Amino acid sequence: MKLFISDFTGLCNRLEALAFAYVIRDHFGHQIILDWPELDSFRVAGTRRGPMRLWHHPGSIKLRDCDAATFQSLGRRRTIALRGLTGAPPAEIARAALKVAADLRLAPPLARAVRELFLPAQKTGRNVVGVHFRRGDFQGEELPVYDTTRKYAAVPDWWFRWAMEQIRATRPDTLFYIAGTGNPGALPWLADFDCLVLRAPSPYTYKGPTHASAADPAGELVALACCPALLATPGSSFSHWAANILGSPSQVFLPAPMTRQEAPEMIQLNHRCTVYAEWVAATRTAPVILPAKLDGGLPWAQPPGTDWISLEN
Repeated sequence: MKLFISDFTGLCNRLEALAFAYVIRDHFGHQIILDWPELDSFRVAGTRRGPMRLWHHPGSIKLRDCDAATFQSLGRRRTIALRGLTGAPPAEIARAALKVAADLRLAPPLARAVRELFLPAQKTGRNVVGVHFRRGDFQGEELPVYDTTRKYAAVPDWWFRWAMEQIRATRPDTLFYIAGTGNPGALPWLADFDCLVLRAPSPYTYKGPTHASAADPAGELVALACCPALLATPGSSFSHWAANILGSPSQVFLPAPMTRQEAPEMIQLNHRCTVYAEWVAATRTAPVILPAKLDGGLPWAQPPGTDWISLEN
C-alpha cells in the first residue's frame, strides 16, 4: 500500500501533511512516497522519493478533508494521494510532527552551511534572534495597520524594524538572522542592524518570484529553528515549524493581533504550540500571549544551538 504526497502546497504545509501521513502509516502500514523538489536539499528517513504514476491512479483516493469515518476506511485503500494537512486527533498529529522532525536530514553541504553560519556567534557568545519575513500570498507589508482578521496579512516592515530596535536597545550585541520569501537586499533598512543570511542560494524557482527565497528554503528553515528567539509571522507554518517542531522550542515574539504604525505593540507566546491549528489560533487571536518583556535576564538571549543538525545524510 502506498501514500503519495506531491508538491501541492508550500514546504511546511507539506511537512504538516507528512505528519498526517505518518499517522496513517502507523495505523494502516502505507509506504510514504514524496514527490518534492526540495528533496535535493534534504531527505526524510523512512520515506522514499518518486512521482505518482498513471498505473497508481485506478482505485486510488485523493484525500483532502478527512473525518473519523473516512480515516477508518483508509486501511482498505491501496493508494492514497494526500492533499490535506490533518484528519487525525491533534495529539497524534503533534507526536507525528516531532517524529518527522527527528527523521529530517539536510544534505551534508547544506547542514555544514547552517552550522558554519552560526559558528562565529557561538564562539563569541553573541545572541541571535531569527526574523521570518513571510511574503508571497501574505500581503500588506506596507500598510500602516496590522490586523490578523485580514486573511494572509503580512507583518509590516515597520513592525519588524521597530521590534528589532527594541531588542537591540536591550541587548546591543544582538545578531539578527534574516529568512523568508523575497530578497533581503530589497530591504535597505536592514543595513542598520547586524544581520546574518544563509550563504546557500536557493535553486528553486518553481513557485514564482513572490514565493521565492534568496537562500535554500530547507536550509533557512533549519537555521531559523536554531535561533533561541524568533520574530515570527502569525499563521505561517514556516514560522511554526521553526519555532515549535524542529530543534529546541524558541521564544516567539509577534505583533499584537491589531497594532498600528504610530504605536506598535509586541507580544510573546508563553507556551509551545505543537499543533499547527493551535499555533494559528494563538498567533492570530492571542488567547495565550503576554506583553513582550525585554527586561530582566532574557533567558532566550543566547547563541544559537546547532548540535541537533546531523552532518550525515
